Amino acid sequence: VVVGGRSFGWGARGEQAAFCLKCAGVGAVVAKSFARLFYRNAVNNALKGDYLLAGVSGIILVLEIAIILESVNALRAERSAQA
Repeated sequence: VVVGGRSFGWGARGEQAAFCLKCAGVGAVVAKSFARLFYRNAVNNALKGDYLLAGVSGIILVLEIAIILESVNALRAERSAQA
């Protein structure tokens, strides 16, 4: 999980910034807000189906999100083991 402030991804050029996060194993980006271009590139390309959460105000929410992500990952692992 990457936690950012306002306008996360501002100044990023092209799709590389979103792909770099994906390649680094980032499963979620939590930020106060996202730069428009970065957000579109992330949703359309690299982080599709993953988590982009905006409007975060407090570390409590970040901890709750981390717990949710752990639960989702455990459920995915359980389902793939059953298949």
